[in-house]
Amino acid sequence: MAGQDLAARLERLIARYPAFADVVMFTVEGRPLSIAEALGLLRLGLHADEISAQLSRLAAGGEEEPWDLAEEYFRRLAEHRPEEAVGTFKYGILTHREIYEHVRARDEIGREFVRVYAGLLRHVMERLAQV
Repeated sequence: MAGQDLAARLERLIARYPAFADVVMFTVEGRPLSIAEALGLLRLGLHADEISAQLSRLAAGGEEEPWDLAEEYFRRLAEHRPEEAVGTFKYGILTHREIYEHVRARDEIGREFVRVYAGLLRHVMERLAQV
């Protein structure tokens, strides 16, 4: 997929679902990037092949447990909204900071949130296919 076409699709996705802009989905040069950050690179004509290849892998099912991307996603949530709480059936109420610590520790609770994050990635890919 050409960089400009991919950029246009990501722009439509963000226009339709603004909250997706902050979802960490890509890694470029070892650095996890949100959709908005990847879009910025595409607009500059950078890393189109790499970003496109990652989207293709995600469309094919991606990783079952994308730990590195999830860790960065939850780190950003913890940084911007550390005390915001999330209620869970199994683990009670956890703050974003606590969730990040569990993901970072790669423990049972962290694994559960990585699975939730993988579901978010699947949802984003479904919506991207529609725009």
